[in-house]
Amino acid sequence: MKCDFHPAVDAIANCSNCDIPICGFCTTYVEDSTLCENCVELRAAEDFVASQTPQSDKLERMLVERQAKSESLDDRLTQDEEKRARREKRHVLMVGVSTIFIAVRVFFVLEASRDLTQDEIFAEELARSQVESCVLVFWEIAELLQNDSVPDESLRCEEPGDPNIVTVVGDDIIVTHPNPQLLGYSEIVVSKNNPIPELVI
Repeated sequence: MKCDFHPAVDAIANCSNCDIPICGFCTTYVEDSTLCENCVELRAAEDFVASQTPQSDKLERMLVERQAKSESLDDRLTQDEEKRARREKRHVLMVGVSTIFIAVRVFFVLEASRDLTQDEIFAEELARSQVESCVLVFWEIAELLQNDSVPDESLRCEEPGDPNIVTVVGDDIIVTHPNPQLLGYSEIVVSKNNPIPELVI
């Protein structure tokens, strides 16, 4: 049998990998194998690829982790922007509703004040001022509730000065005025699920 690469030379073995006959010049002994030059190069390439795979896997893991961190940061930025937009909308709504409420109260006070004495007008203005102050307190409470905070007892209306009544029903937190009759209402209330203060006559 002749060498596959040197047809004039007798073969001394067959390649352990591809089984072609090879002469002594073409034979390479690797561990317990006898390989031809082509299979030696092939094995060297396979060994190189195998040695690079852990580094490639590590690089791929690093890229995946970096992408996950980047996506997480993008999500946090998006959530912060959404929260900021919600706060701005609530603020605009609060200012708008308060302005309408005050305008309506002023209109009724002015209409009613045509036949009132000076003392009655003063008493009416004082009552209106107390109601407006109390409404602003309940708007602050509404904002705290929207931020998942429970208002402490110090956040209350001047009249009667007693702490508000806080009730938790499921995932809703309801805050009511302790004595709304002093301000001329049957109920003053705001809740997490309904963050617009309600004044019930």
